[in-house]
Amino acid sequence: MTGIKQAEKRTKIAVIGAGAMGQGIVQVSVQGGLQVYIFDREEGGAKAAKTTIAKRLERLVEKERISQEACQQAISLMRPVSKLEEIADADFVVEAVFEDLQVKHDIFTKLENIVSESCILASNTSSIPIASIASVCRHPSRIAGLHFFNPVPLMKLVEVIVAAATSQKTTDALVALGKQMT
Repeated sequence: MTGIKQAEKRTKIAVIGAGAMGQGIVQVSVQGGLQVYIFDREEGGAKAAKTTIAKRLERLVEKERISQEACQQAISLMRPVSKLEEIADADFVVEAVFEDLQVKHDIFTKLENIVSESCILASNTSSIPIASIASVCRHPSRIAGLHFFNPVPLMKLVEVIVAAATSQKTTDALVALGKQMT
């Protein structure tokens, strides 16, 4: 049975969008030992996502794939939030909303006004160029893609997608993050 990875300083990640992809990203993040803020624009969406993910983790206990202790620790690492401002101390943000460039622009513009300048912003987009998303941002060097494959918990694969302005520091940090999650 596998447990939850331990960390000296627990990395904080925010997942924006609590649909199927967002939930999968949250699950692999907490199983990787990350503290995860869950945000969804639908009222109650983040709390509902936590409940659904907790049930999936409990099912892994029943199948003897993780221990009860690992399950409880993973559940304790999920933090549903109702306002984006509650993710201000996140180290990473992964946006996992539907494929609409204007919606992504709105989210990334808001995020830049909330999180620190050292926070890395990533999109799970599969069809919109990262440079297009980053074009509205003040700090495009910290913008990249972190594309997961569905179903996230079963597909031990994530790709880091860079734009011309994405820094090597951002790329390296996302590769390390992806390794922690998979």
